[in-house]
Amino acid sequence: MKTIIKLLWLALVFIVPLGSFSSAWSQNQTQLEDFQLNDFTLRTLDGQEITLSKLTGKPVMVTFFLTTCSHCQAESAALNVVYNKYHESKEFQLIAIAPRMDSRENLVKFIDEYQITYPILHDQENQVIKLYGVIAVPHNIFIDREGRVKRVITGGVDLVTLEESLEELW
Repeated sequence: MKTIIKLLWLALVFIVPLGSFSSAWSQNQTQLEDFQLNDFTLRTLDGQEITLSKLTGKPVMVTFFLTTCSHCQAESAALNVVYNKYHESKEFQLIAIAPRMDSRENLVKFIDEYQITYPILHDQENQVIKLYGVIAVPHNIFIDREGRVKRVITGGVDLVTLEESLEELW
């Protein structure tokens, strides 16, 4: 019984505020103006190096995910749709970042199973995850062509929400 009470308490302390954090970041422009974009360079599974600052001038979405996260798995279909729809026509860049705890083998399986077409970067030292203070996944950051963060959403997003968020980047 004490264990259940502790778990409920932890849920109230950590999960409820996280939901509030998500909606605040996705709606409050004042907070977004203070959001600091930190540059990073990571490699894709095939060894291609991607640096965030080199993508300035293009709309960018950075998403942090885990292969075992059900919300991340569900979100991957919508991410594929928007990436394939806008990558060429609007120069849209989508960068998915997986933490150290995801093995290369799991990432390859995820790419195959969900037919991922966008680049997946493996943060093997969790440097970018720490840099951005990611504590829950999926965690999505929407960056316009000038390099300004327009929206941050923690938690799964559907295709409609993705489309609405991307409209702010064009």
